[in-house]
Amino acid sequence: MDAALRKRHKYMWLVIAPVMVVLIVLASKDLSFSSNTGMLEQKSGPGKILKTVENGKIQVFLMEDSEKYLLQVTLKSPIRATSSVLVGLTDDSKKELVLGQLEGVGTYSFQVSESIEGILLKDPIKNQQILKLEF
Repeated sequence: MDAALRKRHKYMWLVIAPVMVVLIVLASKDLSFSSNTGMLEQKSGPGKILKTVENGKIQVFLMEDSEKYLLQVTLKSPIRATSSVLVGLTDDSKKELVLGQLEGVGTYSFQVSESIEGILLKDPIKNQQILKLEF
């Protein structure tokens, strides 16, 4: 590398480096790693429990509270899939309601607009069904 090339290379990196930092900061602002948009804070006591189902890994309650349905999912043990999306099954088995993402062991609450007949846990990356429970 001669002097002219070194000088040009230095000025290029003085321009490129701040631009890359700004782009990385702007891109990382749009990522939502731990914000559950479907998760609700349960402020009042639980409503009337309509349906319940449970197995060794998951426990599901469908509650009705003031003309709204609330699906409470308790994940008891970790799921091996890296990404897991919870889908609500309606009377029409063709219609699926995407409720939200399960990130780890814990209790999740999702507001549902209509009564559901079961849940389906999917891995969208591998396009596989992990778990299916019907009430």
